[in-house]
Amino acid sequence: SKVPANGTIIWGSNHVNKSMITGESTPLSKEVGGTVIGGTMKLNGALHIEATRIGSDVVLSQILHLVEMTQMTKNPIKKFVDYV
Repeated sequence: SKVPANGTIIWGSNHVNKSMITGESTPLSKEVGGTVIGGTMKLNGALHIEATRIGSDVVLSQILHLVEMTQMTKNPIKKFVDYV
């Protein structure tokens, strides 16, 4: 299942696959006091998480915002080609 929000683990331990955020293919062990990123995949076990960021503050939302901004702006070389 997916981690619901960015937060700190207050109970439990688990392996978390962060490949969608970091590109790292090896699941990392997470224990009490560790941080998790919303949208990443838990592999086994249960975690109780204290949410530290929700909504537009989560990492995945920030990445989506940056992608949208990049797609809406024109690259300087594109501007030059349009001019020519």
